[in-house]
Formats: sequence, C-alpha cells, structure tokens
Amino acid sequence: MHQTKTNARATFKLFGQAPMQATLLHRNRAGFWIQGGKLAEFLGGCDYSGVEVDVCFLSANKVEWYKTAPANTHGAETGK
Repeated sequence: MHQTKTNARATFKLFGQAPMQATLLHRNRAGFWIQGGKLAEFLGGCDYSGVEVDVCFLSANKVEWYKTAPANTHGAETGK
C-alpha cells in the first residue's frame, strides 16, 4: 500500500502585502519552498532548476506570519 503525502495549503502574510495562498512544500529556518497559488503569481517568474514550474523559495525574513489550513478541511474554507 502506498501512502501519499499531500502538501499543506498555507496562507502567507508578507510585510506590506495582503495575505496570499500557496502550497507549502517544505519549510526550514531560512524560509519556505512553495508552489502555486496567489503567492507564486505575486513572486513571478518562479522556476526550479530550469524546469518551468511555479516552485519558489520564499525567504523567512519576508514573512510576517503564515498559517496552514487544517488537514481535514478539503479546501472548503470561506472568507466570510
């Protein structure tokens, strides 16, 4: 049986910007590897080793706060 790990959706608040969403691939003390969503679009031109995908590294010192969506929500979160 194969177990697949789904990457968490996260909301990032960058200093001076409105909160934006992306998929959180990995986090360490230096920052975050993210993919897709409004944050990747905002950062623009993200690419990973010459492959045209929207994978970006986001330095931790640019992030005011972030939060991940609970694993059991299935993306049903609303902004109201």
